[in-house]
Amino acid sequence: ASKQLVATLSRHKGEIESVRFDPEMRYVCTGGQDGKGYWWALKTGRVAFSLPPHIDFISSVAFSRNGQWIATGSYDRVIHVVKLSSLSHPMVLQGHTGVIVKMVFLPDARLLSVDKEGNLIVWNLLNGKIIKRLSKMNDEVTSMTLCSDYRFIFVGTKLGYIGLYDLSTFELIRHRYIKENEPVSSIAFWSNPHRLAVGTAGGNVRIYSL
Repeated sequence: ASKQLVATLSRHKGEIESVRFDPEMRYVCTGGQDGKGYWWALKTGRVAFSLPPHIDFISSVAFSRNGQWIATGSYDRVIHVVKLSSLSHPMVLQGHTGVIVKMVFLPDARLLSVDKEGNLIVWNLLNGKIIKRLSKMNDEVTSMTLCSDYRFIFVGTKLGYIGLYDLSTFELIRHRYIKENEPVSSIAFWSNPHRLAVGTAGGNVRIYSL
């Protein structure tokens, strides 16, 4: 309420590409252009531990809903998935051909990831194998979000398209579910009522009823 600065977290060398809070809001994870990921304790403002590094920028960070797993995606096209109880042994997921844009943990030990070239992959976290490659978006992907019940996926692109996928069937429903007249830079979903917020490169935010 007072807008008071709580802590300044400083360890990265270069720009920070991704920031994510854990589900219980006790920790925050950061990924930087130095290829390093840090797990910070919000109560102390100090690094609790370092994540396995990448050889290039860390472009995306994701937490599982129970807060026990964390994934880092990179410009090196590789995803590291670590269990907090065994940080020194990451699961390495390789299968993308572009920069990892976004990752989301799904129920039943699965991970959904999308790269800049439009490839969407669902991974099995029990064995590190690919469950399904979804139909490709034929445009540079800039963002992705899911609805709250994990039924639908929304994917934003540089040409202003928002594609709609059905996660229960892994099918692309519509490549042009929504069309903007400028590049989509960010999208977010909220469930009550169902709305999709779309941020664009031109500085506009448009909110759609679903």
